[in-house]
Amino acid sequence: FFQNITSKFFLKKNMSEEHTSTIIVAVVIYNEKEELLMIKEAKKECQGKWYLPAGRVSLGEHIKDAAIRETQEEAGLVIEPTGIFSIEYHPYEDGYLWVRYGVTGRVKKGKLKQKADDESMEAKWVSNGLLKNMAENNELRGKDFFSLLSDFKNMAENNELRGKDFFSLLSDFKNMAENN
Repeated sequence: FFQNITSKFFLKKNMSEEHTSTIIVAVVIYNEKEELLMIKEAKKECQGKWYLPAGRVSLGEHIKDAAIRETQEEAGLVIEPTGIFSIEYHPYEDGYLWVRYGVTGRVKKGKLKQKADDESMEAKWVSNGLLKNMAENNELRGKDFFSLLSDFKNMAENNELRGKDFFSLLSDFKNMAENN
């Protein structure tokens, strides 16, 4: 599935038209305890806020490689991407294009990041209850990723994800996305 998806297609097309584009990957991974992988942001504008491992895809970089790189840089874990469950596409009137790929996968190796650097301050596995508390206490960088989690849940409900039944993991995210 990942074979032909790179940022080059989008960026090259738009560069010839003198438009700018941003291609993003956001990684949704759960562990065996049904906890979501989250990172604490280090960037000045959102420092200390929690979010999914995510970031820009470099020019010509494969979506799969970007998901692996961002997760390793921000969370300290090496992952194996297993699929894309969401694509959000936002063209703007000025020609700017924003695209975000929701990528899922499984952890192959590594330890959660505990030492801050330019990429993130730390990473941790977050339970459903803790995620709700973080949202209520304004500890999240944004609530936009609830739409990603809702897409993930919908695919799980429709048996479009392989492996474990994720329905029980994500029972509340659809409601959270609709309320935010």
